[in-house]
Amino acid sequence: MEASHKRLHRRFWVEAALSSMTGLLFVVTLFWHHWLEVFGFDPDHGDGTVEWVMVSGLALMSVASGVTARIEWLGMKQAAGTRLPTNLLNQHGLRALVARY
Repeated sequence: MEASHKRLHRRFWVEAALSSMTGLLFVVTLFWHHWLEVFGFDPDHGDGTVEWVMVSGLALMSVASGVTARIEWLGMKQAAGTRLPTNLLNQHGLRALVARY
């Protein structure tokens, strides 16, 4: 396995793990708003504003890291010589992003 392929492989797993962790925290925060107060951290004094900002931020981070992990996956498949379906690339607008790998 060459160095650039190892780098893509490592980057994919980091982004996939980040997406999973932020997705899990998103779900936990969505259904259990006061988990921060369990640790003694109450920046909004029970208002709930910080929790809703966290829900929004975690959802955005989860989606963004999931999309970048998908782009890395497509780049790894292309680097390995696997032919990618043209309609998939056109449908999601990923042709330009994957082409750089």
